[in-house]
Amino acid sequence: MKKQISKRIALLSSLLLFSSIAGRAESASIVFKVGFLKPKDVGGTGVIFGGTFGQAIDDHLTLGVSVDYFNKTFSDEKEVERRPTGTGSYSKVLQTYDFHVRYLPVMASALITIPMVGMIKPYGTANLGYGLANVSYDFYALPGYDYQVDTSDKGWYSGFNWRISGGAKLKLGFRSAIIGELFYNGGGLTRTEGNIKWKKDMSGIGGTLGLSITTG
Repeated sequence: MKKQISKRIALLSSLLLFSSIAGRAESASIVFKVGFLKPKDVGGTGVIFGGTFGQAIDDHLTLGVSVDYFNKTFSDEKEVERRPTGTGSYSKVLQTYDFHVRYLPVMASALITIPMVGMIKPYGTANLGYGLANVSYDFYALPGYDYQVDTSDKGWYSGFNWRISGGAKLKLGFRSAIIGELFYNGGGLTRTEGNIKWKKDMSGIGGTLGLSITTG
């Protein structure tokens, strides 16, 4: 427990330091984005959206803080019992349910713009911070039965989060641009219940489109 608290304090201190350094710069940058993420421990692709507030240190480096929200809900069914029919065969008892994963990574961000002449500017981004996720279930009625699937993985998960991405900006006006990027998200989140440690791997590929606005 003390080790986890120390890690969280270190992460929060880093984010505050990043914000303090960025706050001394002159040009502010706000990015709004929406896209997809396909985590390893989630059944399929879900929607991710969020934003980044940053400050340009110079023409090529922007420091900031990013906040994203991911949500994935899907329906599934699991066999909870097989009952003999009396004819030598079996009938399956299936439990239908909705599985929800909600995920909130908050990270310090460093964006490096590659100097090129023209309206399109390629860039790369490195992010490091903290991730929080929640797993929950909703069950449909199972008439005549009182069974449920194993839900031992439900609850809150947390841990270090990192992300690397590459993309490009298409200049719209003097202070605005459309951005598009592909990224890899690293988020091996965990939770501890008694002596059991559970893991929810939110690592995976994704992509976003968005709008970047600069001020100052």
